[in-house]
Amino acid sequence: MMKKQLFSAYLILLLSACGGGGDAENKEQPTPTLSQYTLSITSASGAVTSNPAGINCGSSCAMDFEENTSVTLTAVPETGYEFSSWSGDCSGADTCSVAMTAAKNVTATFTEIVEVTQFELSVTSANGTVSSTPAGIDCGSDCSESYDEDTEVTLTQAAASGYEFSAWTGACTGSTTCSVTMDAAKNVTATFTEIVVTPPTEYTLTVVSANGTVSSTPAGIDCGSDCSESYAEDTVVALTQTAASGYEFSAWTGACTGSTTCSVTMDAAKNVTATFTEVVASTVFVENYTVVLKEPTVLPKIGGNASGVLWHPVLEQYLVVKNEASKFWRYDSEFESKSKVSVVNTQDDANSDIDEDTEGLAYIGDSKIVVVTEENYAHIFTIGADNLPLPNTYATVPSFQLLAPPSTSNKGFEGVAVRLATDDEPARIYACQEGTTPPDNDVAMKVVYFDLPVTTPTTLLSYADSSLTVEEPFDADALFASYIDDCAGMTYDARTGHLLILSEQSSKILQVSPEDGHVHSWLSLSGVTPPTDKRLQFEGITLGPNNEIVLVSEQDWVYVLQQPE
Repeated sequence: MMKKQLFSAYLILLLSACGGGGDAENKEQPTPTLSQYTLSITSASGAVTSNPAGINCGSSCAMDFEENTSVTLTAVPETGYEFSSWSGDCSGADTCSVAMTAAKNVTATFTEIVEVTQFELSVTSANGTVSSTPAGIDCGSDCSESYDEDTEVTLTQAAASGYEFSAWTGACTGSTTCSVTMDAAKNVTATFTEIVVTPPTEYTLTVVSANGTVSSTPAGIDCGSDCSESYAEDTVVALTQTAASGYEFSAWTGACTGSTTCSVTMDAAKNVTATFTEVVASTVFVENYTVVLKEPTVLPKIGGNASGVLWHPVLEQYLVVKNEASKFWRYDSEFESKSKVSVVNTQDDANSDIDEDTEGLAYIGDSKIVVVTEENYAHIFTIGADNLPLPNTYATVPSFQLLAPPSTSNKGFEGVAVRLATDDEPARIYACQEGTTPPDNDVAMKVVYFDLPVTTPTTLLSYADSSLTVEEPFDADALFASYIDDCAGMTYDARTGHLLILSEQSSKILQVSPEDGHVHSWLSLSGVTPPTDKRLQFEGITLGPNNEIVLVSEQDWVYVLQQPE
């Protein structure tokens, strides 16, 4: 054995001397050794395992891993426990991955599972639904749910169409909110009752109408053909009458009385009769007046632009005003000049003139007249029988503002008429605003009136400050649209109680009721022949001493229309 060992040694030395080991740089280098770090785990009530393998411990353990190894830890709770969170070099409840760049420590915390007692809430609902907060009950379809002990559940009801909620019963009572504390199994019933619709009480309105028709607002009555209608209790029904041809409305009787508007409150069954009377042949109609086709009379001394005419029965004179003249002209019954111009102002004092555009005038009583202007004012003057200027001035006479001045120039008041006072009624002054075609804002054709105060005012009375009550009894622009385009003058016929309204643009006279604007008759003036080729521009109208119709034009022509026999 010794000889073999010596021979082996000798052989090694010989090979070394002959260079059999190769160059030093070709020799294999030794593999470097990596550092290792310890990962320590603490765990109670559960285990922790690792990937890569090595950690699999209960309460605590440790394992060395090579440097930079990424170790993923998994927590496995014991029975009756659940994983709660990582701490140390991992935190939170998500996955724990540890990079081994140094020694690391990780703790896995497990908590005991506490059993929660639950109780079932059952809901009964028909003809409506019930929902819960917190969610779970949706009854209709889902009518029971288990909730943790002591949970407070609020139930909300919704009635089906045709039903209404009545009450909660069971664990909730009453008809307000339902909140249930789940300390035991609970049952709740939501009761819904059918809505019984009680029809409103209705009363029948019956209308009797002959020789005319009656219609209603709200609709239902159209008598003629449909003379009764049922209306809900307390409905206010307005009835409107229209006379048949050859008849005129007389009065309402029954649930309405009088000859003005009829409004019925339906608090019981009601009956209304509309009476229409035949228009007898002796009634005065303007259509029966005769247009005298002859040369007109020319007013002397006025000099053009006549705008209003009046027969003054006390003075037995015609008075005429003209546009923007601040003066009156007097004429006798044959239109001969009675006197020189009667001027309001005796001196060059503008404050005492009628410094507005005078358009129409009417007799009030005694020696008084009313004059209207384009600015929608009315002024009252006392006219003496002599040839002296008027003793009163524009600045001091009783004055009234009936409407706002028109926004369009020359479209204000054009005519005025007076229903004289009686023992029972004050004088009523009507005025008409000219209007435009088509109507334009505040310058539509209007008819308004006010009752003259018993005591003559010393200051201006105006609709604007409510010191003067001005009424607009009907919509003249709408009612007269198919007859005339404007109002140029107006007078009152005491025989019929009607207004005669003159239209310059349409060359017509309308005979209308001052209460409702009903047109009784109308007369075309197209047959009047002017003495020149100028177009007739009728601006003033009055009834003469024998009830003849007297017209004046801007050319100072006077036409007399004969009254019917």
